[in-house]
Amino acid sequence: MKNISSFFVFIIFVSFGFSQAPKYYVMDGTVDKYPIRMELTVETSVEEGNSEMIYNGVYYYKSQQIPIEISQSSLKGSQLELTTFVKYDSEEEPEIFKGKFDRGNYKGEWQKGKQTLPFELKPADPSTYTAFGLNKSKRVVHAATLKDGSRIEGTYEFEYFLPEDKNFKKEMFHQIISADYNDFVSYTNSEFNAFEKEYKEEIQSYIDEGLGDDPMTATWNYEHFSKLTPYFNSPDFLIMQLFGYSYLGGAHGMSFQEFFNYNKKTGKWIDINDVLDLNNQKEILKVLDKQLRKEYNIPAGVNYSDAEGSIFISNELSLSENFSLSKAGITFYYGLYEMTPYAYGFFELFVSYENLKPYLKKGFEF
Repeated sequence: MKNISSFFVFIIFVSFGFSQAPKYYVMDGTVDKYPIRMELTVETSVEEGNSEMIYNGVYYYKSQQIPIEISQSSLKGSQLELTTFVKYDSEEEPEIFKGKFDRGNYKGEWQKGKQTLPFELKPADPSTYTAFGLNKSKRVVHAATLKDGSRIEGTYEFEYFLPEDKNFKKEMFHQIISADYNDFVSYTNSEFNAFEKEYKEEIQSYIDEGLGDDPMTATWNYEHFSKLTPYFNSPDFLIMQLFGYSYLGGAHGMSFQEFFNYNKKTGKWIDINDVLDLNNQKEILKVLDKQLRKEYNIPAGVNYSDAEGSIFISNELSLSENFSLSKAGITFYYGLYEMTPYAYGFFELFVSYENLKPYLKKGFEF
């Protein structure tokens, strides 16, 4: 059972962000003749009194079921444009969906470079996915007012998509968020009480040390953000993505992401030892190493960081227990600075089941 680290503690009072428009869409359709599913979450961004709907999510071809992340790049009226992410310094062209979006009906043109194809999506059959509702909360905590009148404040925000089914919501909360709480409200209220005390004491200690006139006081305005969203939602499997961001002073904040795989057929959460025979860990790591070298053109025997044009800062590859499953294979995820510099973001490595076949647990299937 996994809990959020106390490093990412947040203070929030809860307000449930339900409105007439759904906050989560699951759509089935095609790009040209190829069947796909698209899953979108909808959030409201408010800046200078103006509100804007923001669409983010994934899409995947049903033959592979490997989620491809997409985010809103333009929204003008009902015309929605979504763009896929590309790796840092990559010359690869992004994929772009452009078309009319109306409450789960999305039709238009898919584009990658000079290639264009028609696409059409319609709301999926509700029996083929798990329904979710958005639980959203935010609080600004005032810690101190300095002599020059500037306010020291910390901003804390939660955006959790949780199952509408009460029993599954409780189970998911225990598995991903906290074993000590059954619901969003009691958890966030408890976290508020704990963090408020620690944050105010920390800022007061800086002031007591005479640092209130330091030009770096702006770095005392901490930020915390936590987001839980469905990453893959099929009739048989569910994958959740937990993302957290924390700024505690310094040049930049730090983020983490974690994935949780759930088998709807068995009603069980899946750990890496449910998929791979870890008695063969050395052999499994050789498979991962071979895949990494192939993907990044690193010859055998050459350190990752020594290869020409290398993006790596590490020369060791671990068997990450942070992973997501698909029909085609396993994607392993690594934290910031674990394999590559901060600017490259989270490093991930996809390895096919075919390459891992000798080491798959007997009876495992996706």
